[in-house]
Amino acid sequence: MSLLAKNMLFLRRKTRKNQSQLAFEVQVRPNTISNWENKVSEPSATDILKICQIFNITPNQFLITDLEETEAAPGPNQNSDTKNDSFGNDPDGEKGPVSIPLLREDNEPYGKPLLEAILKMSDNIEQMRVVMEERLPEKPRESDL
Repeated sequence: MSLLAKNMLFLRRKTRKNQSQLAFEVQVRPNTISNWENKVSEPSATDILKICQIFNITPNQFLITDLEETEAAPGPNQNSDTKNDSFGNDPDGEKGPVSIPLLREDNEPYGKPLLEAILKMSDNIEQMRVVMEERLPEKPRESDL
């Protein structure tokens, strides 16, 4: 499962949202959320940003970090007495800051894979633009009006 699909499913379940609720917030159809979680399709860059806003995480965390594994591992400033989880959620409903590492286990920054993911998305957007331009009729010239 891709990290994007795995993280979306994890975050949705963690926040106890169903697909319809998340779809309403992202302003897409519920089956679109299902398609993203089942790797049938991928969200647009705009939808990724909306999802990150909804779950209060960065695109870097969403696209590159395995949030489920991060949740299972105690953070550097956490001990067993801490009542907040790694997403800053207090069982009493209070929200706090997100605590997710910025380095991979091999101490390499996540920046390069994130950049590659962004470039891939921008290539897809450019390809879609070219296809749309080919399908749209030519604009009428002023002399034709």
